[in-house]
Amino acid sequence: MGREIRRVPSDWQHPKDVVGHYIPMLDTTFDEAFHEWAEEYELWKAGNHPDQQKYNPGCPFWEWHGPPPRPGCHRPEFESEPTHYQIYETVSEGTPTSPIFATLGEMKEWLIEQDYSRHAASRFINSGWAPSMIFRPDKGMSGIGIHSLDLID
Repeated sequence: MGREIRRVPSDWQHPKDVVGHYIPMLDTTFDEAFHEWAEEYELWKAGNHPDQQKYNPGCPFWEWHGPPPRPGCHRPEFESEPTHYQIYETVSEGTPTSPIFATLGEMKEWLIEQDYSRHAASRFINSGWAPSMIFRPDKGMSGIGIHSLDLID
């Protein structure tokens, strides 16, 4: 959980509910997520899932993995190629927290303008992800998201 960089089309408009709030969505389509879940389920049923021997062989797949994906939790199919970048929070399924950028360099400059350190912005751009928070006895606790990267050496 934290922040991640997602690829989006240049004209992407993240869906909103009737009162104008972003609808949290995972960064896969329902079809992609369901196909992956169904493949793993078939492996489990056949006794061939790689993780199955680590758990009770009699354990139902959905107790190990979770239930099948729900359609409302996944983004719709993009209508154009995802060539741009946007920052999403991932404490929920994901909602945007930045404008859309054509390049990662533009995103980095925007982060610096938002008072993130150059170090944290660079680490975030390079990894594509930042944790919600980090605690280190020698440096204390960092707040949510990208600021946390200042504590990682």
